[in-house]
Amino acid sequence: MSVATGGIVAADLGRDRFGEALGVLTRGMRDNPVHVAAFGPDPERRRRALERLFGALFRIKVDQTPICAMRDETIVAATGVAPAGTCQPSGREAAAF
Repeated sequence: MSVATGGIVAADLGRDRFGEALGVLTRGMRDNPVHVAAFGPDPERRRRALERLFGALFRIKVDQTPICAMRDETIVAATGVAPAGTCQPSGREAAAF
């Protein structure tokens, strides 16, 4: 799927671009006050923790559809869309974290 609007293209996120998407997600969420409270004052420590967390989500939540927004083939946003009722990890998925 690919939808373009205002120079931004929304598209499926291929596994080959997960690393790039993780970078966008971790940089964007690193200074969120919730993450500062959870992971402490060191920005690099928060970035690494979020990279592990989001990386695990991409690996474990295989029922989600990862999508991204791109401008000129550069990922500028990423998310995963989970089917209704599957947002919370199952017992097996939680154990895999």
